[in-house]
Amino acid sequence: MTDSQIKLIGYLARDGMELEQIRRELGIKRKEWNEYFNLHPEEKTRLKTLRISTDYAVEDALLRRALGYEVNEYRQTEKPGGIEEVTTKKDVAPDVRAAILWLEARQAKRWGKKASESYSKVDEILEILDKEAGKNENE
Repeated sequence: MTDSQIKLIGYLARDGMELEQIRRELGIKRKEWNEYFNLHPEEKTRLKTLRISTDYAVEDALLRRALGYEVNEYRQTEKPGGIEEVTTKKDVAPDVRAAILWLEARQAKRWGKKASESYSKVDEILEILDKEAGKNENE
């Protein structure tokens, strides 16, 4: 198999396709497929876990965004005595849209499409929250 094929297989695995489905879609003969993965068993393991680990990474990022988080910002300022490093902790506010996505996916019966008909209300709430956040930053 070529490097391009291996790369493409990785992309398709990350997107959720099973390895056998990928083999068929790319028209790779079973013999060639098995020979490659017998020579590179670590690659087969990597591809199998790639899909799962990607899903978890996206879930983690979505949940983090939905709940809000702290971030440290670093900057350097030049002073007469040398360079001073300053660390500032900043809060990233929870993201209502990320929370909605999380809840729709995790609790579809309570938060699914039926509940999402009220998105116009969510937009109104977001506007209010944005205004409040702007007021707090100016204080």
